[in-house]
Order: sequence, then C-alpha cells, then structure tokens
Amino acid sequence: MEKKISNFLYHNKWWLGITVFIAGIFVFLIVDFVTKERPDMIVLLLTDDAEMQSHTQQLEEYLEQFTDDENGDGKVHVDVYPIPVSENINDMDYYTGNATKLSAEFQMGEAVMLFTDTRANDYIMASETLTDLSEKYPGHEKHSKRRLLSAPYGFFATKIDYPGNVDRDLAISLRKPVKTSDSKEKNAGDL
Repeated sequence: MEKKISNFLYHNKWWLGITVFIAGIFVFLIVDFVTKERPDMIVLLLTDDAEMQSHTQQLEEYLEQFTDDENGDGKVHVDVYPIPVSENINDMDYYTGNATKLSAEFQMGEAVMLFTDTRANDYIMASETLTDLSEKYPGHEKHSKRRLLSAPYGFFATKIDYPGNVDRDLAISLRKPVKTSDSKEKNAGDL
C-alpha cells in the first residue's frame, strides 16, 4: 500500500501541487471574506483640503460616538474615505484615479454621509445627488438646502484636533436615496 501511495504521489506531483495551490487560494479568500471587518458607517470626505484629509483618523473617532453598532459585531467602527476633489480632478492621472474612486463609491451606495466643500458640490452635482433637507430640518435653510448642517467651525476643529479653522464651506450632507449597483430593493423609492 505504501508503494502505491508513493507511486501515485510521484506520478501526480504536479497536479497535486496545482490542486493544493488553488485550494489554498480559495481557503485564503473565504477566510479573508468571512473575517473582514465591516464598518458601521462609511463617510466620504470630499474636499481639496489636504490638512483635513490627514485628520481622517480623528474624524472617524469623533463620528463613532454618534454611531450605533449597525453590523452587530459589538464594536462601533466608522470609516472615512478621503477623496481629494480639486479643479483639476480630471486632468492628471492621480486626480483621474480619485475621480474613478468617487464614481465607484457613488455607484456602490454604501456611503450615505458626505463632508463636502463648494468645489466638491459642483463636481458631484449636489442638486442632483444630495438630499434637500430643508423640509426635514426647518430653520436650517440659511446653511443650504442640501446640507444637514454647516460644520460648527471652531468647535468641530477642536474635536478632530484640526490646526486652525475648518473651511467655511465645509458641510455635512446626505446622499439622495437611489438604486445603486448593489441595491437589493426593487425600486429607489423603497430606499
């Protein structure tokens, strides 16, 4: 019996090696998918302020105190995706990559809350992509019809250890509910 096994291994070593390699890849992918940490909330930070984008960790920690455990893992985790939006976003390769990342995030629909500035609002066509919140939050029309609130500049800056003052046009906005590429609902009105 031992000779049969060694003979089989000798004659099929390439096929066995390939099979073990492919099985290892599948095991790795399955373990990676099952153990992947999924955030409770994803926030897009769309601004050309490089200093603000370097404070995403502090922004995540600040937003976690207002977020519930949506995924049921016992921990609250917020991911902030900084995407630089500047006037030359479509010109250079680096900015084209950011435009592609932004487009992908808008197609996925996982990020509902956005921190945007005026340039980002122009780029994402805020009148078509952001929710008009003036009916839900009366009295805040002075900020903007599309902004949940204009960030309280000094207070907000101290909470995320931001040096100096936050741009006056930075605001927290919400996306319009639409059917996206990963929506399970039958129509966008159900969102």
